[in-house]
Amino acid sequence: MLKHFQMFSLSLIGLINFFTFLNPCYARNTAQEYPAPPMPQYAETKIKEKAGYGSSITYGNAGIVELGGLAQLSLGNEYFQCSVSPKAGWFFLDNFEISALITFSHQNWKKTSCTHFDLLAEPSYHHPFSKTMFGFFGLGFGISKIIRDIAGKTHDLGMTFQPRLGMNVLIGQSGILTPALFLKFTSSDMYPVAGGTAIKISPLAGIGIEYTIML
Repeated sequence: MLKHFQMFSLSLIGLINFFTFLNPCYARNTAQEYPAPPMPQYAETKIKEKAGYGSSITYGNAGIVELGGLAQLSLGNEYFQCSVSPKAGWFFLDNFEISALITFSHQNWKKTSCTHFDLLAEPSYHHPFSKTMFGFFGLGFGISKIIRDIAGKTHDLGMTFQPRLGMNVLIGQSGILTPALFLKFTSSDMYPVAGGTAIKISPLAGIGIEYTIML
């Protein structure tokens, strides 16, 4: 009799342990004893948000995106040109940015005038002098097209190259004001010469002001 009772008790304990193991609450408690697996980490160059004053993310950090625009002006003897450019930029490395600019320019020279369209890519370097001031140097390059000529002349698609040198000044919570000097070279037309063709290069120098915000 005692032998049968012991066998019954062992069988009952085994069933209790079996059903306890199947209990979801038990499974949850057991799982909590193990550390959570590591989650994949994004690269440092992911797009960062809420940068600027009051944030641990500052201007020039990899991943910063800035949006805005710039205006440029050039004056000379019987010459005038002004331009506006929407801009979008992204810091792919600390202090190194790549930007896209779409430029619309209008120029008057003596009694003629025309309107330009430029599409530029501009890699740039931003050197910090303080928490709110950076030196800036950019090299823009891309394509140029005269889209309206008062004389009715047709023009070829050209290339443009534009170095810029200036300062980035942080304003408010996330604004950046950038005064800069620029030097621009544009190839507009090809014309025949002895032994082949030549490309007309038009140099231009002036001053510009840019305002952008960090996202």
